[in-house]
Parts: sequence; structure tokens; C-alpha cells
Amino acid sequence: MINLVELAPKQAQLDAHIIQKRGLEGQDLLLNTMFALQVEVAELANEVRFFKHWSTDQSPRIKTHKDMGLEWKEYNPTLEEYVDCIHFLLSVGNQLGVDWKLIEVPNTPMLEIPRAFGLLMLNVSSMWGAADAYSLSRSIRMKIKAIEYLEKAADLLTEIGLLLGFTEEDITAAYNAKHKVNYERQANGY
Repeated sequence: MINLVELAPKQAQLDAHIIQKRGLEGQDLLLNTMFALQVEVAELANEVRFFKHWSTDQSPRIKTHKDMGLEWKEYNPTLEEYVDCIHFLLSVGNQLGVDWKLIEVPNTPMLEIPRAFGLLMLNVSSMWGAADAYSLSRSIRMKIKAIEYLEKAADLLTEIGLLLGFTEEDITAAYNAKHKVNYERQANGY
């Protein structure tokens, strides 16, 4: 579903570019990156809208228009938030030294959206706790635990993509488009 093996090196290059451009060499950015992942998961949930029992509109924001200078272009805010999650999931995994070839992601969803999101948030929070313990103690056991939570988070994120109807092609194209935007943002002082 998501080709993490293909996307991980691109993310590593972008992260290295940002670190060099911002003078962050030698800093441990793992916990910051995990916070960013937590924020992006929440932003994705906000676009999917499944939990908004107070609203008559509980459908995911699938297509809308966005002002891109003088030109209006169609875009998919849910897919955009989804690939933001992938960006930070890959960054976390790269920082933990994950071998992406060993991570198998599902091809068939087994959960419903609310449970998948709840478990994703739980795994990302648990991953943060394990990574925090690792950064304090350098215990290999805690690093392994953080990677286990990351693997489960990758499964759940993939499952959410399937439930939302995203194809591998959709995800890869949106990832590559956002990847390009992220480089442009760095060039323009984002």
C-alpha cells in the first residue's frame, strides 16, 4: 500500500537538508519529530471528521479548492494531511535506524476509522514514551520498543489510508508533491 522503502531515502535527504540549513547538526530531534507526528495525526483526524458527533457534516474533506497564487487548483486536504503523517513517520523511523524493508504493511483494512485512529494515537504516544526513555538511558530495549510502536503505527496509518480509499499511486504522488513543497519552503525561509 505505502512504499516506505522508496519514500524513506527521500525523507532522509529532506531531513538532512533541513538540519544543515537550520544549523541543527548534532542535535537530538527525535522527540520534536514525534511531537510533530502527533500533531499531524490530530490534523488528519480533524479532516476526516469521524469524531464530530455534534456536526451534521462528518464526511472527510476529500476535495476542495485552494488559492495557489492567481490560480485555483483542486486539492485533497485529507490526503495532504495523510502524507504529512507519512513524512514524520518516516523521519522518526529514520532517526531510530529502522530498516524499512522489514516493515510489512497491511493490504486489507481490519478496523473501522475511529478505532484505527485511536490505536494510531495510542501507538504514537507510546512510541514517544519509549523514545524518551531511550534518549535518557540509551537502553537498547527502549529503542526496540520504540521501533515496535513505530511498526504498529505504520500498519495503522496504512490501514487508515486504505479505509479512506487512497491508492499507492495517490499517496506516492501526494508525498512527492509535498516533498517538493517542503524543499521550496526551506528555500523561502519557512
